[in-house]
Amino acid sequence: MYIKSIELSKFIPFGLAQIRKLQATFHSQIQIFIGTNGSGKTSLLNELHPLPAIRSSYKKQGYKKLIVEHEGNEYILTSDFSDKTKAHSFIKNGEELNISHVSGIQSELVSTHLGYTPLVHNLTHFKYKMCQMGKTDRKNFLLAINPIDLTLVLKAHKQCCSKIRECKGNINLLSKRKQEIEDKLLSKDVLQEKYKQKEELEKQNTEISNTIFYLQEELNKYQQQFSTINKETIKPIDFQRLKKFENRVNIFLSEHKNIGAGDTHNKINTLSSDIGFSEATIAQLENQAASIVKELETYDKNILDMNAETSVSKIEETLKEKKNKFAKFKKITNQIVFIDDEYLSECCTSFTYLTNAINSLIDCHPKHIVTKDVFNKISSKLQILQYRKNNLDKEIVSLMDRIKECDDELNELPSDKFELIELCTTCDYRSRWQTSIKSLQEKKDKLKAKYQYSHKQCCKLDSVYTKLSYYYNEQSILRNFVENIKSILSKMHYFNNTDIYITEKLNDNPIKFMKDIEKTILIQPTFREQLKLEKEILEIEQNIKTLNKTQTPVVHILQEMYKNKTKELLDIQTQLKRKDKELSLLMENKKNYEYLDKIRNTAHQLEKEIAEYEQYVTITKTIEYINLSLNEFNTKRNQINCQLGTIATVLKEQESLLNRYNEEIVKLLEKSERDKLIYETMEFGLSPITGFPHQQLIKHLNVMIRNVNVLVNQIWSYPLQIVELDPKEPFDYTFQVLAKDELVPDISNLSKGQMAIVDIAWMVVSLLTMGLTKYPVFLDECSDGLDPVHSQRLLEWLKEIADEKYVNQMFIINHDAALYSGFSDAETLCLMGNEELSEHISHLNQHVKFS
Repeated sequence: MYIKSIELSKFIPFGLAQIRKLQATFHSQIQIFIGTNGSGKTSLLNELHPLPAIRSSYKKQGYKKLIVEHEGNEYILTSDFSDKTKAHSFIKNGEELNISHVSGIQSELVSTHLGYTPLVHNLTHFKYKMCQMGKTDRKNFLLAINPIDLTLVLKAHKQCCSKIRECKGNINLLSKRKQEIEDKLLSKDVLQEKYKQKEELEKQNTEISNTIFYLQEELNKYQQQFSTINKETIKPIDFQRLKKFENRVNIFLSEHKNIGAGDTHNKINTLSSDIGFSEATIAQLENQAASIVKELETYDKNILDMNAETSVSKIEETLKEKKNKFAKFKKITNQIVFIDDEYLSECCTSFTYLTNAINSLIDCHPKHIVTKDVFNKISSKLQILQYRKNNLDKEIVSLMDRIKECDDELNELPSDKFELIELCTTCDYRSRWQTSIKSLQEKKDKLKAKYQYSHKQCCKLDSVYTKLSYYYNEQSILRNFVENIKSILSKMHYFNNTDIYITEKLNDNPIKFMKDIEKTILIQPTFREQLKLEKEILEIEQNIKTLNKTQTPVVHILQEMYKNKTKELLDIQTQLKRKDKELSLLMENKKNYEYLDKIRNTAHQLEKEIAEYEQYVTITKTIEYINLSLNEFNTKRNQINCQLGTIATVLKEQESLLNRYNEEIVKLLEKSERDKLIYETMEFGLSPITGFPHQQLIKHLNVMIRNVNVLVNQIWSYPLQIVELDPKEPFDYTFQVLAKDELVPDISNLSKGQMAIVDIAWMVVSLLTMGLTKYPVFLDECSDGLDPVHSQRLLEWLKEIADEKYVNQMFIINHDAALYSGFSDAETLCLMGNEELSEHISHLNQHVKFS
């Protein structure tokens, strides 16, 4: 790879040198950069690579353009940060290859077409400095440049090391658990004491349980007796009440000495019969008096009517007015149902519920209410959809399980190359393995296709089911309102309550439907006035007929009859007064006998209450004593059970610990130690320090060491050699050095100048080993720490390796190189300062344009 030119615009590190844009074309094999500190020499050197530039190193509108020639092809690599989405470009012989213009694709194209990997970049830019690297970094670097790929071996070694660490961790953990369990386990003497204590407590528990059982039986017996007692009748004995009762009895007996001690019940029955007879006689007399009074009123009215000489024409006028009023009522009540009086109040009450139900329905804003038959059809359709949906769900679950089984079978087959090498014993196994994977993959693809189809059908069915279910739920709410309205109308008796009629009316106009029923109920008083008016019209018509027939009323006859009836009424009133006195006397006697009977009943009741109270107190005290005893024994039994539970827990825990100790800890510990020994043996054979990789690596490194020694001795003025490695000894990635017959433990202990020469030699040998001589190298102040003699010899050596074509192109930051006569053909780029050198340097900035 040969870098032909570079163009940098708005490169931030050029800020101190005030360089806005730099264009450099490289014609010479050796390029030298000089300039004052901070002018951007190292930054320019670091940008000389085909990898995509970093946006943070450039200002807005900044860019980097690199033209590279590799294997006869020209590549133009651009990173233009004026475009935020398409910053990078990779052009090969005029053809754009990075269509997406992203940095990741740019890096892949650089690696594919130019072979420029991060390892090559770090080698050519002198990032790997063996003297300054730690042991781990040396190990990774040397394994990376090793010509033999030890990836599988090192991977197996890494797995062995991981298993060894895992086994050690398990052993440490199991040892800790073993010690913890041993600390928790009790001695044999303590365990025997626990078992003995458990037997004694169980014996005590049995005795207490027997006693509790006996007391419980006695308690049940007394509680059964107690349950037969009526607690509501049991009252505490009130002796003051008894004293008051005795005083009342004595006072009553002293005032009514004539009352005998015979059978009071018979006397009370006799008096009740006499009182009943007297009351019946009085009621008969009162009815006769009421009848006579009514006849007298009739006679009086007839006499007055006869004397009034009423005009028939006036009555006819009244009749005409009433008929006109009746016609108006008839017009209002036309086509209105008449409701009987016994149902009217119930209809009014039901109408209130009907109004609330219809208003609630209106609040739901129904679009359309279906009939009961249609609603049932929707319900059946919904059930069918639910059944189909459940079947699809089951089919989808079954397909998922079968797909999972295929995945499990695929996972059980060996998929890793290393694993396949261990399992494969014949060539036929590999073909059968590939056939199994192919058949399982085809089966899985078919199941996935069927699953996707079923899932799609299920989604469609879910959509239909959701919509229909929503419509069904909406209609279900509306149908509940309809059923409620039907139930209310059925209680009102006189209104049509069929489902089709009600549904039609509610869909048409529910408010009008409610108003029609309200109108029917409100017109019922008018209906009753109409009926009353009809009766009055009939009576007036009858009176008119009677008046037309009667010519001469007989008033004196009616007056005579009126006097006779008045006399008869006075006689009946006299009999009523006498019967009232007899009834009062009989009721007084009955009252006295009833009070005497009440005294006797009260005395008997008191005797009964005293007996029941004594029995109640005896049973209650006995139950309290038994309950107290039971509580004491139960408390003692609970304490024993608690102790037994504690002992049982301890014994169970000890058994569990012992089983765990014998079955888990000891066996697992032995297994982990065996596994550790096996993995340590495998690790020793696979280790890059002691095993097979070690032998190969030592052989390769000794070749590199010999080449490094040759290059170092070409520069250094006295003997300086790296000691070759012993294949029989473990390798810890340290390199001993002989400097004037003095052994240095490692190359990191050399002087600064010695380390600089050794690092350059390692870099060149690595490039030669990996066949990277076609790539340019980049050296930044490589003579730092060298005296003038060795610095001069280093420049001569660099000139020699350039002439021998060990490197394709060389970029150096070194002021001495600019003045070195051997580099007279080299092109020199000065960023800032060093004007005094312009007289001594022939090609200074002739290939560069600044702006």
